[in-house]
Amino acid sequence: MSNVEWGFDTTGVSVVRAFSDRVNGKTILITGPSPGGIGAKIATDLSEGASPAHIILAGRDLVKIQPLTAELHKLNASIRVDLVQLDLASLESVRKAAKEIADMTNQIHYVFNNAGIMATKDFTKTVDNIEAQFAINHVGHFLLTGLLLPLITKASTAAAVSGDHSLPVRIINLTSNGYIFQGVRFDDYNFQDGKEYGPWLGYGQAKSANIIFAKVLSKKLESFNATSFSATPGLVLETNLQSTVDNDVWASVGEAYDKAWEGRDKPPFEEPKPLACGASTPLRAALDPTLSTTPGEYLMDCKIMDESAKLDHIKGSEVGEKLWGLSEKLVGQTFSVN
Repeated sequence: MSNVEWGFDTTGVSVVRAFSDRVNGKTILITGPSPGGIGAKIATDLSEGASPAHIILAGRDLVKIQPLTAELHKLNASIRVDLVQLDLASLESVRKAAKEIADMTNQIHYVFNNAGIMATKDFTKTVDNIEAQFAINHVGHFLLTGLLLPLITKASTAAAVSGDHSLPVRIINLTSNGYIFQGVRFDDYNFQDGKEYGPWLGYGQAKSANIIFAKVLSKKLESFNATSFSATPGLVLETNLQSTVDNDVWASVGEAYDKAWEGRDKPPFEEPKPLACGASTPLRAALDPTLSTTPGEYLMDCKIMDESAKLDHIKGSEVGEKLWGLSEKLVGQTFSVN
């Protein structure tokens, strides 16, 4: 079992090596596996440190992510790698991707809901009339996860039959401490059609939703030998995600940070973390069997975040059920775990 020191400097591949028995032979779905990003790092760490049977890479631009297939095969030639076209800004695309995935496999052990956009300068709505950051970071992933629940629960049932009751099947929502900027605006997720929009407010709403969704989903999976966590990779400046943020928007982050913590003790701003350590927290959330006693939690720097360190707008079961209800309304479909 693990002798890894959990913390800021933990590398992703060390986590995978510590729990390689939890990875070997498994089927894994990763959204947003762009080269140089956290999704790609999760995939390479898994392939370097263990032998998953099947990795499914779901992204918007297949030409862009195609080189990752060769990289994974170079690390481990035995892994089956499939690409799926997925545009999280379109619910129609999400439904099509979910069907493709279901045609590829009959069970999924780990889902990394990683794809996302960050602090887009101008207010934008998707084809489904949802503010883009909320749509891509949360609503699209909510629909994808919901549609894949039969494959997820099939894997968890098979694990239980084999005697593994450590919640070995897990959905991991990649999030950020940027959640502090804004809770979910349940009655106004589109920011008065953009009139009250700010790049960091939109990002905050989406990242809050990632955390809340993981918590409420873990409750719904309680009797299914599966669970969900949220995890922040940390401030990894090397990724493409950071480079998409407009310079003026980046310049305003300090002001937004001060405003979010107004009237409270303000913790220091996050230190940048190297890409080698960027996947460690979501990987621990997915793989560590000891976390089965704390389902649904939010992890940072490979550790569960203390409840006292969280802002109130991500806490409580009521906020979870409100988000679930709003998400079902937006995708036009209800989901029950069975």
